[in-house]
Amino acid sequence: MKFNQRILSAGLLTAFLAVATLSSLLEAGDAERRLPTITKPTLDADADQVELFAAMKEGSLEAWLIPDNEHQGFVFIENKSDVPLTVQMPTAFVGVQNLKQFIGNGNGNGNGNGNNNIFGGGNQTAQNQGAGGNQSVGGGANQNQNSNNIGNNNLFGNGNNGNGNAGNNFFRPGAPFFSIPPQRRVRLEFNSVCLNHGLETPSRVNRYHLVSVDEYTDNEQLKELLTWVATGKVPQKTAQAATWHLTDDMSYQELVAKKEYHLGGAVTNFFSRRDVAQAKEMLEFVDRQIAERKKAEKNETKLVGTQSSYEK
Repeated sequence: MKFNQRILSAGLLTAFLAVATLSSLLEAGDAERRLPTITKPTLDADADQVELFAAMKEGSLEAWLIPDNEHQGFVFIENKSDVPLTVQMPTAFVGVQNLKQFIGNGNGNGNGNGNNNIFGGGNQTAQNQGAGGNQSVGGGANQNQNSNNIGNNNLFGNGNNGNGNAGNNFFRPGAPFFSIPPQRRVRLEFNSVCLNHGLETPSRVNRYHLVSVDEYTDNEQLKELLTWVATGKVPQKTAQAATWHLTDDMSYQELVAKKEYHLGGAVTNFFSRRDVAQAKEMLEFVDRQIAERKKAEKNETKLVGTQSSYEK
């Protein structure tokens, strides 16, 4: 009897030690998985360089967006590989809510009815959702968070008061880049505007996936505008008015007349006249930027052609 008790005790001890060892290993694994998210990424000169969407398609990166509201949020990018990667970010991109009813067909104006294009209106590519979704958001990673920022000046002058002229600013947004250690996650601040007037405002309860602006739209004005939204240099109301003018064909008069309804019954203008005036000015600035870039590209093509003829 005592012998059997000893065997039982030894067996229980062995089992206890095995469970304790397994628990320790699991805790160690959990601790490793709980490594803090990197909020101030740096650059590793020796890391392999990858482009965000190409690496997402290949599977070495996973990325998603959690919006705080219509004009800001956080982008999370996780390195799924076993080597450090330097990520080249696009100058702008779009966040689209993860919905089961997200399907690919049809066209729409993005004005909030059940058959609207999830990608907004105007010249957006055909991707469709049912009713009840939140607005898609467009913009980009806060470039002041990374190494190649373009300064802290507001595109229209100091602060958000609209003093200044967008035509006096000639700097161009640059794409942020940074490195992520293997199996680690980076969090970036995201500057944005809403792209579907009439749908629900984005919030942190939503998770969005990322798509390129080229996949989202063929509207050159919208593509250029979103690169400037990404910088955080454009006052938010100005950027939003300009965006809805493009995506939802809202006239400047409609934007001025748009109302905001508050708890308690108060009604205010959603945009001020200054917001809308600056939106018009911003889009004129965007047109000039597009024209200047096309002219530069044309001159570069001519130069390459001339060099080729000399070589012959």
